[in-house]
Amino acid sequence: MPPTEPFSIEVHVSHHGESALHATVHAAWVPAGSPVDELPKRTDASTDVIRIEPFTLSDAETITVPPSGGPARLVLWLLDEQSAVSARSFLDAAEVEPPNRRGARAGEFLGAPLVGEA
Repeated sequence: MPPTEPFSIEVHVSHHGESALHATVHAAWVPAGSPVDELPKRTDASTDVIRIEPFTLSDAETITVPPSGGPARLVLWLLDEQSAVSARSFLDAAEVEPPNRRGARAGEFLGAPLVGEA
């Protein structure tokens, strides 16, 4: 089920470069199943600047994301001090794509308990 209220995600970042990075994690909702090779045109949420040491997991930084308004994909990307994309990922909110793993069944997550609700 897509989120109907804002929620927070704790993010940790690491990298394999030679020196520390200062970067910001951004997030934006895009339509379900959208490709993530291009950045969204808008940002729905951002962290404060994170100092990232090489080969070390950063301290947690919280990003609070607004509700998606329906099935959607949350795109997350990391911009360094020069506004270069250093990383990107995504999180699907609800079952938005056909199952793509061996043994998966369509609809297998519908009606499943929600995290934090017993």
